[in-house]
Amino acid sequence: LLSAEKRVRLLSAIVALGLSLYGTRTWLTKYHYDSRLNLAFVDEEVWTVEENQNIYNHAKIGINVSHVQALDGFPWRILDILSSNACLVSDYHSGFSKVLEGCYFPTYRDPFEARDLCKWLLRDATARKQIVRECNRFVSEHFTLDRFLEQLEELSSVKLRRQN
Repeated sequence: LLSAEKRVRLLSAIVALGLSLYGTRTWLTKYHYDSRLNLAFVDEEVWTVEENQNIYNHAKIGINVSHVQALDGFPWRILDILSSNACLVSDYHSGFSKVLEGCYFPTYRDPFEARDLCKWLLRDATARKQIVRECNRFVSEHFTLDRFLEQLEELSSVKLRRQN
């Protein structure tokens, strides 16, 4: 319930900026306290990686609203957004500095700050595109399958990749 309330407060603060919501049809009943959110709902099933990539790559901003129990971590969708054409705007987590050190993207602490960040990013395409480029570069350097296999090899001393 707390996570749902947190999500509604945040999304209500930015819905007027052109928000499109994807998800299950429960949006239409679960978040009925703000009819503007129901109007932003896109009644289109999205299940595959390709469908998610298409949404993120056509969006200017990708919003993350974490569950309240995610105190120090974050959902993996953040890496999907960081590697897309959308600029990630997320609630702040101390865990970001542990896993994403050196990767800048705007974070907010309340719905009003989120709205201000989104307004700025929508106004300043140059800044938004620069953030996206740097985030794409960061993910390419640190979160590819090849990098993951390299780290596993270092930890296990077992060769997992074919040598050229």
